[in-house]
Amino acid sequence: MKTRALLLVCFFGSAAVRSARAETQTEHQIWVASIAQARLRPGSRVLGWFDLHDRRRDGATVLIVRPGVGYQVAERVSLHVGYAWIPTFVDEGANRHEHRSWQQLLWTLPAPAGWSFSLRPRLEQRVSLGSDDLGHRARLFVRGAWAPWAESPLLLAVWDELFFQFNDTSWGAQRGFDQNRVFVGLGAPALPGMRVEVGYLHVYLQREPDDQVNHNLAVNVFLAY
Repeated sequence: MKTRALLLVCFFGSAAVRSARAETQTEHQIWVASIAQARLRPGSRVLGWFDLHDRRRDGATVLIVRPGVGYQVAERVSLHVGYAWIPTFVDEGANRHEHRSWQQLLWTLPAPAGWSFSLRPRLEQRVSLGSDDLGHRARLFVRGAWAPWAESPLLLAVWDELFFQFNDTSWGAQRGFDQNRVFVGLGAPALPGMRVEVGYLHVYLQREPDDQVNHNLAVNVFLAY
């Protein structure tokens, strides 16, 4: 029931945004990501963070390289800060480069047996190479996962991430709602400390003159040490 409720919230949230803006462009993309978290030494509260993304879209490939450092402030809560480099390699045309600083809170919520829930608000300060305009953006990520029994090799993962921009920039950021991402997929352990999740990722982007909907195959590898 909780999984069904979460799916309905994600679906109707995206539908409400789409209904306000009828014109959309559609793409099919492949997104591959690896997200690693580690304690710098056993028993330490200092954490390392690194995620790497490769996204293939029509006419371009986007990479994200995002290192960071964190601190475990409580059993279920950690704070992180870091930097991100986002190059876009265009098949025909000039490449683009974005740089970001970012800050986030990661909160693992209490959950009944078989369930896991997490919440991650993130702030970003973004600049595009060739422009002095600084864009400010907030993101809210909510994730739920369910394993049908204690030793189940598979889990069902559902998550939603909402993006909101605080200002306009000369390089294309527009104040207000930016995009929403909804993922539904299956996960399984691959190696000790490694989990792989594969599924469908629906991305709705508010853009001018036409909004965009991406139907993506998403492959995510999670590493924890």
